Amino acid sequence: MNSTTPFLLVRHAEHQADPATLAGRSLTSLTERGQSQAAALARHLAGAKIQRVLTSPLPRAHETARILASALGAEVEPRPALAEVDFGRWTGRRFTDLADEPNWRRWNTFRSAGQAPGGERMLDVQARVVAELMSVCVQSPGALTLVVSHADVIRAALVHFLGVSLDHLLRLEIAHASLSALSIGPCGALVTAMNHMVDIGDAVRAHEPAKRTS
Repeated sequence: MNSTTPFLLVRHAEHQADPATLAGRSLTSLTERGQSQAAALARHLAGAKIQRVLTSPLPRAHETARILASALGAEVEPRPALAEVDFGRWTGRRFTDLADEPNWRRWNTFRSAGQAPGGERMLDVQARVVAELMSVCVQSPGALTLVVSHADVIRAALVHFLGVSLDHLLRLEIAHASLSALSIGPCGALVTAMNHMVDIGDAVRAHEPAKRTS
């Protein structure tokens, strides 16, 4: 690896699943607000020389990526390695119901050894997303790459490159339609931004024609 490859990591925008439940890999689409969030982020990134747009294949991420790619003049490239954590039998359950389960509590305090019942180990999630990013460094060295994924997947990548244990993963806030930035080069990785939020109203106003005054 002889050059530095920059990444913009975007969590998908707001989606239609009940926020009181664990959406996991459910096939939920964006809300109207989510579509507006993605559009505002696209306006915010206008002018950025983004060369590739990779996305989780799940609808809420793919739809976010489509809105971004359309505005940026790029193609959407679905990548299974960027998909949400497979939460197995927890998928679709209410958080209040999960709170009483010892396995759920262990999952949220000991992620480095955690595994969802019938689902994935968090270490495997981290391995797949990091491998995907490293493959981009080999395939498209130096190319500014936008990656649309899910909160825990983005957290897993960030803690890896920060040298932080997966057990501290939930100390990172990754909100809907947030933007984090990472560069991977021959001397290692550098996290340059995390959970940057674009205000929908400000993003719209920033791209309105200036009013003439006399």
